[in-house]
Amino acid sequence: MAVLVLVCVRVPRVFWKHMIGVWSQEMPLTEKGKTIKAAMKKQYGTKKGEQVFYASQHKGTITGTDVKSYVKRHRKKKHV
Repeated sequence: MAVLVLVCVRVPRVFWKHMIGVWSQEMPLTEKGKTIKAAMKKQYGTKKGEQVFYASQHKGTITGTDVKSYVKRHRKKKHV
């Protein structure tokens, strides 16, 4: 009889902070996104403002802030 053993490995918190930084740098922002992000950084501080901005973006509270979703939403559809 085979026994399956699962090993849980705890990932250090530093790793996740690094990944959050990488993800936020890869996402190009529209002008709307840049202004909202700057306003949130001014209101909440640099680190917390960025966290609030991306949390709001992923939740869907603010839309049209990153280029990828903006282009996807506004591209012309072919009518067949």
